[in-house]
Amino acid sequence: MKYNKTHLLYGLFAILAVLYVSKIYLTKNLTSLLVVSPVKLSFAVIQAPEKACNKCFDAGTIIKSIESSQKTTYKTKNISFDNPISKQYVEKYQIKNLPAIVVSGDIANEKIARAWKSLSGKEVNKSIVLENLLPYYDIKNASIKGQINATLLKDSSCENCFDENIYLNILKNFGLIVNSTNTYDVSSKEGKALVENYAIYKLPTLILSSGTKDYANFVNAWSEVGTIEEDGNMVLRNVEKINTQYTEL
Repeated sequence: MKYNKTHLLYGLFAILAVLYVSKIYLTKNLTSLLVVSPVKLSFAVIQAPEKACNKCFDAGTIIKSIESSQKTTYKTKNISFDNPISKQYVEKYQIKNLPAIVVSGDIANEKIARAWKSLSGKEVNKSIVLENLLPYYDIKNASIKGQINATLLKDSSCENCFDENIYLNILKNFGLIVNSTNTYDVSSKEGKALVENYAIYKLPTLILSSGTKDYANFVNAWSEVGTIEEDGNMVLRNVEKINTQYTEL
């Protein structure tokens, strides 16, 4: 469906603040810092259990962004969760969440030190540990944090309304990983229940699961575009910030 590009760009700009936790932004920032000065780094990536967290954050994206730098020498070691060495790393570096990256070498280089901070890195045993890479596997509770399920609610009778899948593209473009997606029409049983439960009157809209609360900056900025309901789900209210081609019930 066609939509006004100007409105979409405005919507993307407005939503950027909400999606501040984007890993894409962070990894690009890290790369730009590394290019300035040559450094020597070693990476050990301890993976999350694949069956429990097959959609956890891909730690390799950070490594790949660094590998693209011509002025950086590096070594990378990937360690699966089932490997006995994984437990040794978890204990030695006080790791709580997986995947985690243990960085050693020129970690104190002034050109990149602030990059570790932007990634919430902590120094343990003369190495930097990056472990708050949502969505991740919480080792202690054997649970997934930052897992997002999305529900799209549309009105198929509105021929001029913008495509509700724009919401998913925005989330994807800014690094948020959606575990599952359901789409309902307002005329369906499920759609009517959502409208009633959340007092929805602008369509198309987006509802995010309570797991989104793990993204602190996302939650802090959400009040600009939507509400957080009693059940923890997040409902996009100001759909006009994405596109003006919407309908009201």
